[in-house]
Amino acid sequence: MTKTNEVLCLITEAVVLMGSAVRNTGVITKKLAPPTTARGLAKNQCGTLAYTSYLNAKIALDQQQGSAPIQSIDQVIARRRRQEQFCLQFATCMLPEISAQARALTLESDFGSCLRGEALEEYDAVPRDN
Repeated sequence: MTKTNEVLCLITEAVVLMGSAVRNTGVITKKLAPPTTARGLAKNQCGTLAYTSYLNAKIALDQQQGSAPIQSIDQVIARRRRQEQFCLQFATCMLPEISAQARALTLESDFGSCLRGEALEEYDAVPRDN
């Protein structure tokens, strides 16, 4: 199985698991309800575009690595920079209409949470209980 096919299988599996979680948890269903306002639709489209772009970049990086068992330092750095770009773009898409100071704090928090999630996913890690 090629690296691209592995990535696509993982994406499909994640979507299936997310769908299962949405069906089984009322709280998640409420949070993931389709947007009904123009602002909500715009945020959804922005987030979808950011995620699609990110997945395409991940696939391109995987193809660039080829069959090498270990990533080069440049590849590791490129992958991390792409995660940072995605998290900044996605967090910016999801910002609510609040004061400038609150927006800055929210963006910082959402960006950090996104990076943490991507790192946990990248290394198949389990979060520590701090």
